Amino acid sequence: MLPISSKQSFSPLNEYSQREVNRSRFLRIFACSIGFWVFFLGIYYISNNIPIKQVENKTSQTEDQIKEQQFKVLIEWMKKSGARMNGVEGKSMFAGGGRGLYATKEIRQYENAFTVPSNLWISDRNAKKRSAISYLIAKDDMVKKYIDKAGDSWGLILMLEYEQYNPFSFWKPYTDFIPKPASSIRWNDSDIIEVQSTLIKSKIESNKKYIRAAYDELMIYLIKKYPNMFSAENNTFESFLASSLTAWSRSFETVPSSEPVRERGLVPLGDLLNHKSGVPQVHWSLVYDKKDCDPKEPLAFEFYAPEDKQPGEEIVITYSDHRATTSWFLWGGFSPLDYFYGDYITLEITDNPELPEPKTNRLTWVGRDGQVSEEFLEYYIKCKYRNFRENDFAKSMWKSGLEDLAKNIEKFENTLPTTLFNDLNEIKNNDKEKIEFKRFQGLIFRSRFKFIMKEIQMNVRFRANLDNPKEKKWSSTKENSIVDGFSNSNDWTNSNKIGLSMISVVLDDPVEFF
Repeated sequence: MLPISSKQSFSPLNEYSQREVNRSRFLRIFACSIGFWVFFLGIYYISNNIPIKQVENKTSQTEDQIKEQQFKVLIEWMKKSGARMNGVEGKSMFAGGGRGLYATKEIRQYENAFTVPSNLWISDRNAKKRSAISYLIAKDDMVKKYIDKAGDSWGLILMLEYEQYNPFSFWKPYTDFIPKPASSIRWNDSDIIEVQSTLIKSKIESNKKYIRAAYDELMIYLIKKYPNMFSAENNTFESFLASSLTAWSRSFETVPSSEPVRERGLVPLGDLLNHKSGVPQVHWSLVYDKKDCDPKEPLAFEFYAPEDKQPGEEIVITYSDHRATTSWFLWGGFSPLDYFYGDYITLEITDNPELPEPKTNRLTWVGRDGQVSEEFLEYYIKCKYRNFRENDFAKSMWKSGLEDLAKNIEKFENTLPTTLFNDLNEIKNNDKEKIEFKRFQGLIFRSRFKFIMKEIQMNVRFRANLDNPKEKKWSSTKENSIVDGFSNSNDWTNSNKIGLSMISVVLDDPVEFF
């Protein structure tokens, strides 16, 4: 019960005033409601009509424009983190094509072009020290099992697999910019068939099988045990394959060469450097501070221009001038157009229990000059003519054996879907930029091993027509080749010398001597 002093009088005048107050309150509420709906409808109209052109512009951006934006974000992130750039920029080499690093000002040879602090790398070292997966590396036995494997950089691979899908990752500006690897190991079956090399097909399958085994054991385990870090939706086999190939084809060594354990890292800007044969090889170094830090802990990656560059010119390096063309093709998805040193094919005499002893020199490698090793030729002829005596090993046997070898290679060549002439004609009549990348690279690769086959046939037939076929004489000029450092081997299964193609020479009609 209210106190008397607080009781209100309900006179007609007061009742009228109260109705006016309620009416005024209603009108204010109604006006606010109208204002709210007008505001809401205005926002709806603006968001669904006026900016539509802006949305269209965004969706119609070319891939190159998106990359340009990503590059700007990357550079801003790098500068904030202490990186230094000296007149360089990343841009597309041609519309829709790969990217490279270009000079924006005159850069002198050995001038510092950029410096990248080590905390910006995606590396084996940062996987253990800076990334969230460092906990897994330290505590999880399955992860440690892979990290302890030398040479494969599983720490780097796992760091890339985690950080590229982490929206809050410190390295996100970099992972957004890293392109998918062009390695032929990622090609589909139809593209691989177009290469026409069973040797390459076999090598691609074995590498993919190795990565698949690691995915099925390690990645599936991580997805199940740490669903807050990895997921089946993001961390697919294709993603894991791309991360593995990126780590193995685009990374730099990030520890001194004197260290027993090799470590590698992906370095922002460093992975934009494309290859060119013949460029001076000393062009980067690791920076250390022995006073205040661990003398074995690199602080930065410094890159020096290997050549003088004018504004607009691409800055390139050599990945190696002593590398098999097959390696380029497997890991980079291309064959250097100005590089033939690594071109070679494999010749093998088919394993047969009837072949004479000793079973040596059944395998050889032949470079671009088409000159076959004398040991292989001699063994081939001895396989052709059974039960021979040394004094029977005469000129006529060499002549017949050499002609037989040439026919065997020609027979293999005729099994291929296209000829060397067909391939060279297609390359000649098409612009590189207009042919689909994989098809163009497949054409280059297969035309190069077919060229060697032609050279072998020409050389062997030349020898067969000499007065003395046993004489070491060839129609072609000797070329420097990676095969010069090889030795003939009977142990094919343990050999890493995978050529452009492999010809199995079958001895269908051996000649018996009594």
